[in-house]
Amino acid sequence: MKNSLKRVLSVLLAAAMLFGMSVTSFAAENPDTGESQAILRGPAKPITSITLVNKEWDKSGRCYDFTIKEQGIGPGTVTFNGTKITPYQTDHILSADRTEVIGWYLHYKSPKIYSAGTYRMEATFISSNGTPKIWTLKKDFSVTEDMLQ
Repeated sequence: MKNSLKRVLSVLLAAAMLFGMSVTSFAAENPDTGESQAILRGPAKPITSITLVNKEWDKSGRCYDFTIKEQGIGPGTVTFNGTKITPYQTDHILSADRTEVIGWYLHYKSPKIYSAGTYRMEATFISSNGTPKIWTLKKDFSVTEDMLQ
């Protein structure tokens, strides 16, 4: 009984080692030369700024399409007139030597707007690397009757 348990256990351990060795490893490629390069891990860059870089009215969608640039990395929450929204697309910002992500372009769409008025977008991001700091961005978005036609 004892020997059969040892045999079963040794077979299971051997199978686990075999499966572990067959896992593919990935490396980033240098976009200039196509050669593999090591992915270096390190602490995330602290947030240094949050800015609204683009704001466009989408007439067919009856909403605003806007982009926030987060210089640095940290979690964030964005609300539009009190409604929490999430980005539909994110684009990374690479360092000059293209080896690390130093920020993000976060693309948002507001909820559908049916009446003219002023709507408020508020973004709050937390830089958690180093001394924690809260970054806030508040912008007003105006909608006219002409925009809704």
